[in-house]
Amino acid sequence: LLVNSPGGSPVQSAQIARQIRMFRKAFPHIKVVAYVADICASGGYFIASQCDEIVCDESSLIGNVGVISMKLGYHGLLQKAGIESRTMAAGKNKVMGNPFEERRQRDVDFEQHLLDALHTTFKKTVIEGRGDKLKRTRAKEKMRQIFGELEEGVDGLLDG
Repeated sequence: LLVNSPGGSPVQSAQIARQIRMFRKAFPHIKVVAYVADICASGGYFIASQCDEIVCDESSLIGNVGVISMKLGYHGLLQKAGIESRTMAAGKNKVMGNPFEERRQRDVDFEQHLLDALHTTFKKTVIEGRGDKLKRTRAKEKMRQIFGELEEGVDGLLDG
C-alpha cells in the first residue's frame, strides 16, 4: 500500500483502515505493507497503522497522531464594514461555527469535546493496529523526522 498523505477526513481514514483490517482478516497469509513516500501524517498514518508493517525512506515524514479543526471568523471584519449577519435557523446547533457571527463558548466547548473524542479514537486505533510494536525501540527510527507521537517517549511508529 503506497501512502503519501498529509492526512484528511477522520471518516475517510477510518473507512480505509477498516477495509485493510477486513482484508487482513480474510487473507491472513498475505502481508500488508504500507510504504511511505514523502509523508504519512494524521489520517495517512491512521490508515498505515493498520498494516502489518510500515516502511519508508529515511527522509519520509511520519507520525502526527492528532486531530485539528481550522476555521476563520469574520465577525469583527463584518462589524468594521457595517455589515450584519442575518442568518436564520431552526435547531439549537444549526449555526454552530458560523463564521459571520461571534463565537459562542458552548460551540467552542462542544467542538473541543468532538476533537478530543476523535483523538481518543485515533490513538486507540493506532495502538490496536501497531500492538506490541509500539513498545520496541529501533535505532533507525530515531533518525527519522517524527513530528507527532501517541504519548511522550512512545516508539514503534515504523518497522523499517
